[in-house]
Amino acid sequence: MEAFAPPAGRPRALSACASRDFRLLWGGRAVSFIGDAAFLVAIRRRVIWIGIGIAIWTTMLTELVPEGYLARVVSLDFFASFGLTPVGYALVGAIAGLFTPAQIIAVGGAFGFLLWLMPLSCRSVHAAA
Repeated sequence: MEAFAPPAGRPRALSACASRDFRLLWGGRAVSFIGDAAFLVAIRRRVIWIGIGIAIWTTMLTELVPEGYLARVVSLDFFASFGLTPVGYALVGAIAGLFTPAQIIAVGGAFGFLLWLMPLSCRSVHAAA
């Protein structure tokens, strides 16, 4: 492979712009920008749906929980949502080497679904629903 010699009168720093490697680098970055844009569109859609879900949950919480219990229920909701997150990370980290990712996701989804159904086992909640 021959060494690239800059044309006479051109600074050495700008001579890199004429090499093929530099053009390939920027061409690849342009493709990467297109991929980044598609990724950002997908993230934006997910964020919108998550926001809608949070708005629905908050509305249901404030409408269906009696006013005297609202502060307690909201504090338990926040504790379960944010306070137990590190515990979940620690548990998944501990069992990650023992099971496949598909098994962990399936068991976690089933456990979350059972937690979602658990309040319906109370007669008062079941009657209200």
